[in-house]
Amino acid sequence: MVEEQAESVAVEQQQVSPEVEAEVEEEAAQVEQEAESAEEAIEAEVEDASEQTITFDEELVERIAAGLAEHRAGLTVERNVLGDPAAPVLIVEYGDFQ
Repeated sequence: MVEEQAESVAVEQQQVSPEVEAEVEEEAAQVEQEAESAEEAIEAEVEDASEQTITFDEELVERIAAGLAEHRAGLTVERNVLGDPAAPVLIVEYGDFQ
């Protein structure tokens, strides 16, 4: 009895209706088409990104460089210390006792 049921299930699994088979093929074609269009979109974005160039505002770069030079002009450098080695230091420590 069990063998007969197993055999009938195997036969049912092998017999796929033409409608279901056509539906599966249609869905597979649609997925393949979506994948191709996504790939084309990615390739177009990569191409657009590679054509873009970064431009700098020369005046802004010069102002930043001048500001840094002015800032560093007042600092002294001794060994591995930048600034006044005798400057007062305040250390604040926070803790959570939970």
